[in-house]
Amino acid sequence: SRYRGQRLGVTLVADAVARTASAEPAAFTLLVDAKDNTAADFYRKLGFVPLASRPLTLFLPIATALKLFA
Repeated sequence: SRYRGQRLGVTLVADAVARTASAEPAAFTLLVDAKDNTAADFYRKLGFVPLASRPLTLFLPIATALKLFA
Protein backbone atom coordinates (compact mmCIF):
# COMPACT_ATOMS: atom_id res chain seq x y z
CA SER A 1 0.00 0.00 0.00
CA ARG A 2 2.94 2.37 0.42
CA TYR A 3 3.38 2.41 -3.38
CA ARG A 4 -0.29 3.23 -4.03
CA GLY A 5 -0.82 6.20 -6.33
CA GLN A 6 2.54 5.92 -8.08
CA ARG A 7 1.07 4.30 -11.21
CA LEU A 8 3.11 1.14 -10.75
CA GLY A 9 0.06 -1.02 -11.48
CA VAL A 10 -0.52 0.74 -14.78
CA THR A 11 3.14 0.30 -15.67
CA LEU A 12 2.97 -3.42 -14.90
CA VAL A 13 -0.15 -3.86 -17.02
CA ALA A 14 1.47 -1.94 -19.90
CA ASP A 15 4.51 -4.22 -19.64
CA ALA A 16 2.25 -7.30 -19.71
CA VAL A 17 0.55 -5.94 -22.83
CA ALA A 18 3.89 -5.39 -24.58
CA ARG A 19 5.16 -8.85 -23.64
CA THR A 20 1.93 -10.54 -24.67
CA ALA A 21 1.75 -8.70 -27.99
CA SER A 22 5.22 -9.94 -28.93
CA ALA A 23 4.83 -13.48 -27.55
CA GLU A 24 5.00 -16.66 -29.55
CA PRO A 25 2.56 -18.25 -29.92
CA ALA A 26 0.32 -15.25 -30.32
CA ALA A 27 -2.25 -14.42 -27.67
CA PHE A 28 -5.42 -12.47 -28.32
CA THR A 29 -6.40 -11.33 -24.82
CA LEU A 30 -5.15 -10.65 -21.32
CA LEU A 31 -7.10 -12.37 -18.57
CA VAL A 32 -6.87 -11.40 -14.90
CA ASP A 33 -8.42 -12.75 -11.71
CA ALA A 34 -8.89 -9.77 -9.42
CA LYS A 35 -8.49 -10.56 -5.74
CA ASP A 36 -11.38 -8.30 -4.71
CA ASN A 37 -13.73 -5.58 -5.96
CA THR A 38 -11.13 -2.85 -5.44
CA ALA A 39 -8.71 -4.67 -7.73
CA ALA A 40 -11.50 -5.32 -10.24
CA ASP A 41 -12.30 -1.58 -10.26
CA PHE A 42 -8.63 -0.85 -11.04
CA TYR A 43 -8.72 -3.20 -14.04
CA ARG A 44 -12.09 -1.85 -15.24
CA LYS A 45 -10.60 1.68 -15.27
CA LEU A 46 -7.90 0.33 -17.59
CA GLY A 47 -10.50 -1.04 -20.02
CA PHE A 48 -10.78 -4.63 -18.82
CA VAL A 49 -14.24 -6.17 -19.12
CA PRO A 50 -15.61 -8.59 -16.51
CA LEU A 51 -16.93 -11.99 -17.53
CA ALA A 52 -20.68 -12.19 -17.03
CA SER A 53 -20.46 -15.36 -14.97
CA ARG A 54 -17.38 -14.31 -12.93
CA PRO A 55 -17.22 -10.56 -12.24
CA LEU A 56 -13.75 -10.77 -10.65
CA THR A 57 -12.35 -12.36 -13.82
CA LEU A 58 -11.73 -9.69 -16.43
CA PHE A 59 -10.32 -9.65 -19.95
CA LEU A 60 -8.79 -7.11 -22.30
CA PRO A 61 -8.26 -7.92 -25.99
CA ILE A 62 -4.66 -7.33 -27.03
CA ALA A 63 -5.74 -5.16 -29.99
CA THR A 64 -7.64 -2.89 -27.61
CA ALA A 65 -4.78 -2.88 -25.10
CA LEU A 66 -2.26 -1.83 -27.75
CA LYS A 67 -4.43 1.16 -28.62
CA LEU A 68 -4.92 2.11 -24.97
CA PHE A 69 -1.25 1.82 -24.03
CA ALA A 70 0.29 3.20 -27.24
